[in-house]
Amino acid sequence: MKRIDDSFVFRGIEFKNRLIASPISINLSNLDGTVSDEDISYYGSIAKSGVSYVTVGATALSVSGHSTSRGLRCHSTNYLKGFEKLNKEIKKHANSCIQVFHAGQQINPEHTGFPPVGSSEYVVPDIGVNARVLSIDEIENIEEEFVSGISRLFDVGFDFVEIHAAHGYLLNGFISPHMNRRKDKYGGSEENRFRILKNIINGLEKLDHNYLSRLNLRLSASDFISGGLSENDLSSWKTQLSLEKLAIITASMGIYESAKMKPLAMKEGRYRESGRLIKGLLPNNMVVSQGGIRWPEYARKILEEDNVDLIGLGQALIADNNWASKALMVADDTIIKCTECGRCRYIKRKQLDFDCVRPEAFHSRDSKWTKRKLAKNSSRGGTK
Repeated sequence: MKRIDDSFVFRGIEFKNRLIASPISINLSNLDGTVSDEDISYYGSIAKSGVSYVTVGATALSVSGHSTSRGLRCHSTNYLKGFEKLNKEIKKHANSCIQVFHAGQQINPEHTGFPPVGSSEYVVPDIGVNARVLSIDEIENIEEEFVSGISRLFDVGFDFVEIHAAHGYLLNGFISPHMNRRKDKYGGSEENRFRILKNIINGLEKLDHNYLSRLNLRLSASDFISGGLSENDLSSWKTQLSLEKLAIITASMGIYESAKMKPLAMKEGRYRESGRLIKGLLPNNMVVSQGGIRWPEYARKILEEDNVDLIGLGQALIADNNWASKALMVADDTIIKCTECGRCRYIKRKQLDFDCVRPEAFHSRDSKWTKRKLAKNSSRGGTK
């Protein structure tokens, strides 16, 4: 029986427990996408929480692939110095992982100055701008950007790199028949729709076969859209991509168009069920269960009953940076509860300001992020 305090070694990396910090994009980088002091402060604070590893949120590997004005980017070697500092800070207390992506058809030009691009013409209702169709030459260039960018980040020293192929971003937009209506080698059949991601994985393997042993994947178990991906397609991810070669697999759900479905799916246990299904398909991979996990009791239940390997924590760690440490000590009654107010979901707020009503929960009192949020909330009349 698996326990949250299990320590073990996987792919040469020591895990001190089964709790991890899921990727959260905080929109606090410098305006050119380089790592800021606030990025280092925030992720450094999360690393102190007691989790086994921390995943840095979505980092664009293309000049125009980010989704917000202050999203992280790493499209050239000029960006590596900041990521070296960030990785070093995280690894003082935990293992490190970084998530990479291309926002694709969900790019908002109002926030980034770049137009959306994708597998086919597609309009995100909340954005209202039609995505320009990528040419084959452009697709092949993006594939190379992923391969070279991931290689650079491994060279920086990150223990794992996670490819983001969910949430309606570019890779999800090729794989999903709801968004991909191409008639060439990148569209139509299942094999063609998976081609872009398969080429990236194969490119990394050719560059260094050891990369795949530390390559993670976040896939879409469901788009929550008729004609899109669903849990019935999970076996396709395995057969098309040979996922058993990769390290850690996480299933997420929903795209921008269906974002309102996500909280309900979490409460209904669909996220948990997708993790269980993937573990059945990939018994030799590490599989993460995540999505709305707020209390240690629920995390323990998932590990005991679903045979998954890791518990992914997001908003719970924002509300209480000591969540993991308290859970490991079975001090559940001292955990500060996430109110699910949505303030940390900055992309749904006009000012794109990542925030929390309980920033005092962060134990790192010297954290620049914490101090700024405490001052901001004080000006509002205190926290609630």
